[in-house]
Amino acid sequence: MDCEDNSEIETADTFIKVEAAGPETFKSDPDNIILVPNALDPETMVLHHLAFDAESKTLAVFKYARKVRSEEGSKSSIKGPVGKIEIWGTSPLYRLKQSIFLPGEFSSNEGLAWYKGRLFSCGIHGHIVEYDIEAEKIKKWTPVPGGIKWCLAIDQATGRIAVGSEDGFVIIMQIYDYEIELEKILDRQEDRVLCISWSPDGKKLVTGSPNAVRIWDVKSGQAVDRITIGKVVAKDDTIVWCTAFLDDSTFATGDSKGRVCIWDAKMGVCSETHETKLQQVQCLATAKNKIYCAGVGKQIQVLLKGKEEFSNKWVVGATRTIHTHDVRALAAITDSELVSGGVDSYLVVSRAPPITVNVIPPYRSSDVQISSQKRLFMIRYISSTAVLHLPEDSFSANMLLRFNTSSPITTIGLSEDGNWCALSTVKNAKMFALNCFSSNAKASAELVLLPSSEYKSFKRIQFSQTPGNMAAVFTQKNKIRILTLSYEFKAVTETHVVNLEQGELN
Repeated sequence: MDCEDNSEIETADTFIKVEAAGPETFKSDPDNIILVPNALDPETMVLHHLAFDAESKTLAVFKYARKVRSEEGSKSSIKGPVGKIEIWGTSPLYRLKQSIFLPGEFSSNEGLAWYKGRLFSCGIHGHIVEYDIEAEKIKKWTPVPGGIKWCLAIDQATGRIAVGSEDGFVIIMQIYDYEIELEKILDRQEDRVLCISWSPDGKKLVTGSPNAVRIWDVKSGQAVDRITIGKVVAKDDTIVWCTAFLDDSTFATGDSKGRVCIWDAKMGVCSETHETKLQQVQCLATAKNKIYCAGVGKQIQVLLKGKEEFSNKWVVGATRTIHTHDVRALAAITDSELVSGGVDSYLVVSRAPPITVNVIPPYRSSDVQISSQKRLFMIRYISSTAVLHLPEDSFSANMLLRFNTSSPITTIGLSEDGNWCALSTVKNAKMFALNCFSSNAKASAELVLLPSSEYKSFKRIQFSQTPGNMAAVFTQKNKIRILTLSYEFKAVTETHVVNLEQGELN
């Protein structure tokens, strides 16, 4: 099946459209021949939430793309937003372990938290979602009363989840081995609940809303204090975006006026107010004698606890400027190590003292595949992948083919000889025989059938470097399947299977 200009390939699970070369070119700096998408490309995923599990030293990263590049009238693009959760190991080095692509209905994520190695989230869909990390998919979802959910926090001692809703409810759920059950609903408040935090002893909750902070007694289900936040401008609401307990009797909040406030939970009064360099404080992270805050602005502000023999007050410390745009999420890994991310889509690990910064780009090395023999390279986007050619003595690359899909692309592959390429989405996988330099000067891709249903979707594909007639596929069932490729007959044959779970070679 030859896929020429604007021809289409459609299956029951996914839709792929292959386009021949157009007038589009990609220019590159002479010192940087390999092209990757810009950090603010429409298909780049913005980093929204971070959650760290100290026991397993695992970091969960939620990314979200509201817009995906599409063509008018084409059904070959993803409809609606795309979400993804990445699971990173943090020790001894930061490494990406799993990626979970979220379908349209569950692409929203407004809260993310760990409990004993299990990952939970909430969002505008109104459910608590649990994830199967190993299988890289949603495990189950539990409906929760109260409409849209804006925040989530887990009491690590008891396994209770507290969720804040658009309708003003705080709902407490109990985590069991195989399910989540409703425990109680606290008294309704008049405004939506935007942030929530448990006290270390599990007896209190603090919630933030427009113009108010509430302290809740969990046992009675009632708010013991409602504290009104003063407005800087009479007509503008002061929105409490984030909150975090420092100890059983003290907590901190960040608001839309760029302030960090320290509160006495027993007395229900503000003991300290600190103006930051941020327009809005939208996230907090706490470590020993430190509070990190970030939000609208590319800085991360650090507050330090004064020494007891001199003062028990907090003071504004150093400012870290390690991002290019707004910072949406913070996570304290240790007392000296902080992870941050935001609109620029970079995951940044900063340590002090001494000050060191490690920037992890939003694209893996596997997102760009290269054929040095034919000077081809293949770039993976969210809903499409492009094959480009870089002519000799030129720094402008010409696009030869683009593959558009209706599901997020998880992995791509390009052979060293430039004759083969493959891509896999969350629903389906395809392999193509390429003809990029034919006599009619129009590139084409021919769909090649894979041997069995085991290839419905795969995690990774690697083509042999020489002579380029073999490939290894890592399937969703944790098997490595070795393929022999025949470019002359446009055929693929399976020769060996390695079962990683049983250690067998068939």
